[in-house]
Amino acid sequence: MDPVEGENSLVTLAFMELAIEQAKLALNSLEVPVGCVIVEDEKVIASGRNRTNETRNATRHAEMEATDYLLEQWQKNGLSKKEIGIRFSKCDLYVTCEPCIMCAAAISILGIKAVFYGCPNDKFGGCGSILSLHSRNTEHLSSGVSMIKEIPMHRNLTGQFRLAGLAFMFSASILLQILACAIYSNWWPMLAALMYVMVPMPCLFFGGGSTAFLTNRDGGGWMDAAKFLTGASAVGSIAIPAILRHAGLIETGAMFIEFTSFFILVCTIMCFHRASLEDEW
Repeated sequence: MDPVEGENSLVTLAFMELAIEQAKLALNSLEVPVGCVIVEDEKVIASGRNRTNETRNATRHAEMEATDYLLEQWQKNGLSKKEIGIRFSKCDLYVTCEPCIMCAAAISILGIKAVFYGCPNDKFGGCGSILSLHSRNTEHLSSGVSMIKEIPMHRNLTGQFRLAGLAFMFSASILLQILACAIYSNWWPMLAALMYVMVPMPCLFFGGGSTAFLTNRDGGGWMDAAKFLTGASAVGSIAIPAILRHAGLIETGAMFIEFTSFFILVCTIMCFHRASLEDEW
């Protein structure tokens, strides 16, 4: 269906504002800012936000979160498949961005009556931009796009602050390396410090670990941080005592400065790599 021109009803825009609130929650959790609400008889019965990073599951889009919640609740209440289908046929879905092909297909299968979205999805849109999988009733709220624009703006600002922070970390790493080289001429402690940081890295990537603890604000990332620190401590417990027996105070200080430098550098690279993969700039 063509975009809705002119005035959208105040009720429709009010529901879209609730979807935007969900998108802001996603943004605050370092997710792509997409949120939605499902409405039945002009009452919000479910809401969802993008949680793909938090759950490490690429299917956890806002629409899937909301519909899965309803399915779980209705099944607990003893509704049959037919009754669930009837309930969905009375529901409208309001989402800040056009549903992707996966979500649009799920919405169509569930039989949701109408979909209202704030901005088109030119890459993966399944409600008209790329494919038209939900053919019942899809409306693009053209007058609601102005409300959506604030989300990408805040996200770009967040990316700029993060990039500035990584640049500062990298600069600090270089300065610490220069300081260590200036006060110590023997490279063996520095190589040991490098091993102290770099050896645990394969444990992260090949042992089921993750770098999510560097950017994830949720509690799940701390388990990965524990894995990393445990591996680093295991290597350090072997390498560091042997070096300290043959090093004076200045050499020891230089070694730990170099260790700090490499640690900051590795964290910077890992953060930047993760942010680049998720297109957070």
